Amino acid sequence: MDTSLRKNEDAQSSERFFKRSIRFLYRIFFEPRSTTEDDRRRETILNVILVGSICLLLALDTLVLISQIEAGPGYEGIPFFVFSIFPALFIAGYIASRKGYFDLVSYFAITFFYAATTYGVYRWGTDLPSTLLMYALLIIMAGALIGTRFSLAFSAIVMISLIVCRFMGDAGAITIDTKWMQETHESVDVIKYCLFFFAIELIAWLSNKDIENSLARARRSERALIEKNESLESTVVERTRELRQAQAEKLAQLYHFAEFGRLSSGIFHDLMNPLSAVAANVNNLKDSLHPDMQDIRESVGRAVQASRKLERFVTTVRKQLTMPDHEEEFSVNGEIEEALALLSYKAAQTKVRIDWAADKRVSTFGNPTKLQHVIGNLISNAIDSYNNTALPFDQRIVAVRLIENKGDIKIIVRDHGCGISAAVIGKIFDPFFTTKERHRGMGIGLSNAQDIVVKDFKGTIAVKSVEREGSNFTIVFPRAHPPGGNGKQSSKINTEGLAPYRVLAEEGRRV
Repeated sequence: MDTSLRKNEDAQSSERFFKRSIRFLYRIFFEPRSTTEDDRRRETILNVILVGSICLLLALDTLVLISQIEAGPGYEGIPFFVFSIFPALFIAGYIASRKGYFDLVSYFAITFFYAATTYGVYRWGTDLPSTLLMYALLIIMAGALIGTRFSLAFSAIVMISLIVCRFMGDAGAITIDTKWMQETHESVDVIKYCLFFFAIELIAWLSNKDIENSLARARRSERALIEKNESLESTVVERTRELRQAQAEKLAQLYHFAEFGRLSSGIFHDLMNPLSAVAANVNNLKDSLHPDMQDIRESVGRAVQASRKLERFVTTVRKQLTMPDHEEEFSVNGEIEEALALLSYKAAQTKVRIDWAADKRVSTFGNPTKLQHVIGNLISNAIDSYNNTALPFDQRIVAVRLIENKGDIKIIVRDHGCGISAAVIGKIFDPFFTTKERHRGMGIGLSNAQDIVVKDFKGTIAVKSVEREGSNFTIVFPRAHPPGGNGKQSSKINTEGLAPYRVLAEEGRRV
């Protein structure tokens, strides 16, 4: 087993070495340096032809040298130093090709091979098979290295050269060495050769033309793709700029709201002291009045209630602005009623009636301010849904329901306002998305509400809506108990002062 594994590893190592060697030789000798795809293809073909020709000519030059040395003074062939000019020319051409002059070198190579082949035709006649094959090869090379038009012109030159040499030989104008011939050939054979070359050129032309057309289509597609990518990039840049601008505007609004909240928190803090003083002094005044002054006592009592209500209102607003991060056991009913108290003026201005009902008092453990924030946002949106609607005032109702069932707390906020279209209902919980006018909403209320319900209360918030018929928001979350608690409602929960929106469980109506 070890021997087999070792053989496999050796074979894989040899294969990797062979592939690396091939890639190295390709990078050194054949890899094109042009930029366009068509030029790279032609340059690669030229480099292969040049390197092959150099190797062949160097081998022939070596044979000439050996023959000259063996024959001595009786040598009658081409001298070694004369023949060495040919590989030197091709080496120079290869260097020029690697320097970027491959077009010029292509013409040089075709001209050199044509001259050598035509000399063979002049010397040994038009029927020599090697010269005929060389002409055919040159026609194909001309199309591959330079182009189809040049290939057509070159094939015409080849056919003219064959016909001229043939008729000059038949007329005795040139002396042709026919010792190699084993049989005589007729003059009409040269026409056959020309037709043969024409067929080769036609096939090569059709093939090269198809390749050129394919490359042209590929280049057009590439340009179109580049233009499309550039257009897409510009679109993305423009869209990104617009998004950044919109985000900057939203952040600026957030900054203004945060700054307002910071200032308002201080203002409400400063208001609390005089309000507490007014309430205490009025209450003392009430206690000091004579029992016979009943009318005055009632007026002072109403003033005490109003001051206490104003004090609670300021406290609620301050909690909303500061959003304290603490958890406690609290009354869900109470938080809903505080949110309704904050929105009572807004509802009155819009002529909207709040229909608030609960089957019983429900308590849970968590951050009461955050839950009030969520409920207030939903009720505020429900009130806003009646803006710019033609509904009569008696039909402008926002229904708020609180239900507890099997340990789950459900809060429903329903309206009959403008509703939400099916095209955007999937986006209403996205940050900074809003269907309101720019000055009426920032698009962060529902997103923030969803985060609070999911993260802080481990619940869900869902919406069902029909455009121009209304919306129904439902919050469901499990009832939580304080750590170490027994699950019973705490007697410390404060529900005092919530009479304007109090629900009587035994009667099921609002007072």
